[in-house]
Amino acid sequence: MAPRIWARSKDGSILYMSLTTEYIEGAIKVLEKGFYPRESICRAINLASDKKAVAELNKLCLCVAEDGVSVIAVEKNTNTVCAVAINKLQVPGNPEDDSFFAEFSKSCKSPLSRRLIQFMYEADASCDLFEHCKVDCLLELMFLATLPEFGRRGIGFTICEVTTEVARRLYLGENVKESLDGTELKLEPVPKLVAALFTAPQSQAIGRSARWELAATVFFKDLFFDGKSFASVLEETNRTSEVRFKCNKLDLLYF
Repeated sequence: MAPRIWARSKDGSILYMSLTTEYIEGAIKVLEKGFYPRESICRAINLASDKKAVAELNKLCLCVAEDGVSVIAVEKNTNTVCAVAINKLQVPGNPEDDSFFAEFSKSCKSPLSRRLIQFMYEADASCDLFEHCKVDCLLELMFLATLPEFGRRGIGFTICEVTTEVARRLYLGENVKESLDGTELKLEPVPKLVAALFTAPQSQAIGRSARWELAATVFFKDLFFDGKSFASVLEETNRTSEVRFKCNKLDLLYF
């Protein structure tokens, strides 16, 4: 079965589609070239320098992709994955249980991958969106990345909009989940909103442009690794992360 196409660029050169088995390798390459060396937290701890950390985070992304709600951008002429949004369905857990991220970090051997996952856990804890928005499921845009040579073309913005549309379709009862191993994915749980942690000025600009509501701000001066604050390593223009969300109402985008 051909991948579901959600949108096309105006010139038709970029296709936005659900992540399928065919494109998993390409999606991982985008993360290795566009996320680990460039995302703010990864840069603050120099994650890309540790092959073990990269491998562990690739494994994390593959586990998350099994939810069937991740999306990619593909250059049509070359069939190259040029951007990816690794998305996860999240539900509130028992307070006595570990979160998905905390549980996964126990299997990680690299302190760098553990620190990144710890940051994600801390950021999620900075604002309980389930309580804040009174919902029982959300779709989290976990890792957003674009190949450097495809930057400044609005691809990241569109892939965020497509992620919102995936959540909206599920909310309306249309099972648009894409299985990576051929097993049937049930419609439930159904997300009531989309959320993301935007760590860089560029991604924060995308969140504002897409009118995602600001729920919490995490300051890099308060986060540390190896005795150094994240703020002391990153640029003056990159001092915070933003937790943003968009309610999954029926007036969201149609493609």
